[in-house]
Amino acid sequence: MLLDETNYKVVINLIQNEQRRLGSMLRIRLGIFAAMKRIEDYQEGLFEAILIPSSEQFAYKNRVPFKTKSHLICESTELDDTLDELIASIDNKVDKYTEDGSGWSFHAVEEVFLEIMQVIPITAHGYIPLPSSMTKKNNVTGVIIINRDNFSNTTEISRNC
Repeated sequence: MLLDETNYKVVINLIQNEQRRLGSMLRIRLGIFAAMKRIEDYQEGLFEAILIPSSEQFAYKNRVPFKTKSHLICESTELDDTLDELIASIDNKVDKYTEDGSGWSFHAVEEVFLEIMQVIPITAHGYIPLPSSMTKKNNVTGVIIINRDNFSNTTEISRNC
């Protein structure tokens, strides 16, 4: 598993604290920096007549990023289920990275990061009048709505003069 039980609880507590501080609607994105390893002479001598045995020495690649898409968290969101989903998404990305013939295998999680963004829903705050040059010229004469779905063949015409 990518997160042990202690780090799992730390992430849950961090999200809950940020919900209390910033408000109930948040977007979160989970990610890790992983250390990957592979045999140093991977595919060396692949096309030779006699295959050279592997040296069993490893080459390491550090800070390989794997991250999820951002998820909306509300008051009613089950954090455990969401976090499990995010971890599964990262696990799938690591599996895809290691299974595509690169020779790299997962070695360790170096760092876990959590991006938390506050969501402020857009609401209507007032009326913005048209510029006076448009209203004087009567440019806004009507709106024509044509409904072309499978349920009705009606055409609605609405005029604002």
